[in-house]
Amino acid sequence: MRDAYSCSSCTSCLPGIKAKDFGCRDAAQMLAAYATASVRNEPLLEALGSRLAKIATEEQRPKELHDALLVAIAAHDKLELQELSAYSLISEAAGFGSELGEAAEARPIEASR
Repeated sequence: MRDAYSCSSCTSCLPGIKAKDFGCRDAAQMLAAYATASVRNEPLLEALGSRLAKIATEEQRPKELHDALLVAIAAHDKLELQELSAYSLISEAAGFGSELGEAAEARPIEASR
């Protein structure tokens, strides 16, 4: 059995679970948990960040989307994963443009309520 540090895919430990199954709040909570635990899971952050960016393009956007995007940005910053393509997608979706840098550090990493 794999432990959390050796997984190579965000779905290998949870078969059948896909990024599309996560809503804004779920994605933010998962990203915040990984960042708080300082676990760098690039496939997970890429998948959930991309999921949040996709939700941002939908016509009926949830009201908690902006907070979830800020949590996702802060998680990428804390884990130093700004090079992932999802980072620029969520930064643009949050209205910061593709070059956000460390601006999200002002917001603590916590899941939106």
